Amino acid sequence: MVKYLYSLDNSQPMTIEIKTGDAVADGDLLMISSGLVIPATAAATTIIGFAVGAAASGAMAKVQLLNEKSVVRIPYVGSTKTSLAAADLFGTGFDWDATNKKLNLDDTTGGFLKVVSYDNVADTADVVIDASTMWNA
Repeated sequence: MVKYLYSLDNSQPMTIEIKTGDAVADGDLLMISSGLVIPATAAATTIIGFAVGAAASGAMAKVQLLNEKSVVRIPYVGSTKTSLAAADLFGTGFDWDATNKKLNLDDTTGGFLKVVSYDNVADTADVVIDASTMWNA
């Protein structure tokens, strides 16, 4: 589940309603596909935000908009790499695991989630989303 923390540029978070192209769960990272929001996939290139509440396919979903300055907390998963370290901060782009709905520590190919802080006890990473993968890039 994605959770908004703060913005690096002090902007205020906002939500809008967008029609879904697939069912979304509360906290799903979302991307745009054919003008509709759907759960994000690995190597996504049209990230718009995350779901604030669940919505069925074809329904209107409440979406918290994100930009490249938004810091969000995301749980992580990995089998080869199982924790984060200082060397992972401020540069390494990790990819999204769409099956587990978590940051994938084992995948940096197409990675768009850049770690600014982490908690290896809670298995979470505070990340920004690479600007080139946002819906309006």
